[in-house]
Amino acid sequence: MKKTLNRYLEKYRPQIDALILRLQPIKEYWVKLSNRDQQILIGVGVIVAVMFIVLIISSAIQFKTSLQNDNSILIEQKIDSAIIASQYKDLSDTTPNDFSTANSDRIKGDATQILDVKEAEIILADNNLKINAKNVKFEKIMQFLDQLRKSYGLFPSTLTITRASQSGYADLKVGFNNVEQQ
Repeated sequence: MKKTLNRYLEKYRPQIDALILRLQPIKEYWVKLSNRDQQILIGVGVIVAVMFIVLIISSAIQFKTSLQNDNSILIEQKIDSAIIASQYKDLSDTTPNDFSTANSDRIKGDATQILDVKEAEIILADNNLKINAKNVKFEKIMQFLDQLRKSYGLFPSTLTITRASQSGYADLKVGFNNVEQQ
């Protein structure tokens, strides 16, 4: 072990000597200081070191908290997506009834009544129906999709439900293809 240490010391001897030469003015300055000045510098050094350690620990705690928050959000989204998938599967497994033909005024009325949103964007053209609604309760979205299935036999060809900032609310974008119109 001593041979290994001596070998490393010899290997890095030029770098060590250069470092000692660079530190020599600091050593001379330190020796010239009075005991009181040396104690003050030691105290300041300890305070700076403690502040640096506290900064590192504080940053680590903030990072951990941020990761925990992100993880809980991902778990909530996973649960929400599982619920949506099961509800959609239940909707798609139902048997068709006799349906009314789609009419943009009736669909707009259903959207206003069920979604409880006045500014829902509903576009019915070329046998395609697109509906956009913002800041709607999630349960209302499911009721609205069920109503469209029951009344018009419509099953979404595209569906995007985006979680809104308020708990329990979401933004809805849904599209239907091959919609029979009046």
